[in-house]
Amino acid sequence: MMDSVCDLEERRRLDKQLEIDWKAVNDLINENARVVQNQTEYEEKYRKALNRYKETEIKRNEAINKISEQMTRRKKMERFIEKVRELPETITEFDQTLWNVLVERAIVEKERIVIRFNGGVEVAYKRT
Repeated sequence: MMDSVCDLEERRRLDKQLEIDWKAVNDLINENARVVQNQTEYEEKYRKALNRYKETEIKRNEAINKISEQMTRRKKMERFIEKVRELPETITEFDQTLWNVLVERAIVEKERIVIRFNGGVEVAYKRT
């Protein structure tokens, strides 16, 4: 949850920075339209400002993707918890449907078995 809050704050910060960077690009364009200036110097300033904008945009998109992934994981975890709550207290025999609902994958290695549940939890058991 804390990661989500931090990522949302980062996204808000990047949104504000994106506005600032875009304003800087537009200000340069408007100034160039009004004031006679050395075009080589203008193009250099413009290129730098546009690159700052693009870098901020990339970081913002990465933050958006990260938030989306966290939301997907959260929904997946909520579904997993709901399925676990629906289970009987004691399970006495193997249930294929239950296995399919709860287990994402099981990895059998020489010395251990790793089970990754659909909620994202991973448990490793030493083989005897």
